Amino acid sequence: MVWREYGNRAQAHGEEWKFAFKMLLRIAMSLYEFDEEWKAEALYQLEKPRVTYENPEADAEMKEGEIQVRDLPDGAEFVWKEKAYRKISLQRTRVLCQRLDDRHRYLFVGKAVVKPNLP
Repeated sequence: MVWREYGNRAQAHGEEWKFAFKMLLRIAMSLYEFDEEWKAEALYQLEKPRVTYENPEADAEMKEGEIQVRDLPDGAEFVWKEKAYRKISLQRTRVLCQRLDDRHRYLFVGKAVVKPNLP
C-alpha cells in the first residue's frame, strides 16, 4: 500500500507507514470485536504507533534451560526453532548471529529466548 503510493520516497517507519498502519488498524477495529485488553493496546497504538512490540512479561515466560540470546557470550552456539546458530556480536538491541548449516547471518531481538547448545 505505502510502496505502491510512495515507492522509495517513504522512509522505513516514517509518517507514511504510520498513517497506513493507523488506517489499517482502524479498519480492523471496526470489523472485529476485541477483548478490552487488546482494544486498549490498539487504541494506544493509534495514538503512538511503535516500530516493534515488546512483551514486558517475556522474561517470566522463560523455561528452565532457556536464556535470552543477548545474555550468551560471543561465539556461543544455541538452538532456536530447531536450527543451530552461533552468536557473533551484540549490535545495540539486536544480536548478529550465523546459522550453522548454511552460514547465513541473521539479526535476533536481544530478548529472543533460545536454548544454549551445550556440548
